[in-house]
Amino acid sequence: MRLKKTIDWPVGVCVLPDLPVNQARTSAHNDYVHEILKHAGLCYSAVSLIGLSESLPGLSVLVTVGDAELDPIWRSKLRTGSEKEACG
Repeated sequence: MRLKKTIDWPVGVCVLPDLPVNQARTSAHNDYVHEILKHAGLCYSAVSLIGLSESLPGLSVLVTVGDAELDPIWRSKLRTGSEKEACG
């Protein structure tokens, strides 16, 4: 029996690409989030922006870190997904 090297968790963390130098931003050292979440004991899947489309259907929670502007198609997909799952 061969074990799977990675485990898919319902929580995904996507660290967005850094903005260009000298552009205003609200966050710095975005990759530090991985150290914080591991220290807290949270199990999650690291999701790249490129692999987000394949990962999104299996996620219950998506945490994005950073200031990058998502293209309109992604904003629409995320908005539609959150509206479907919204409580209340």
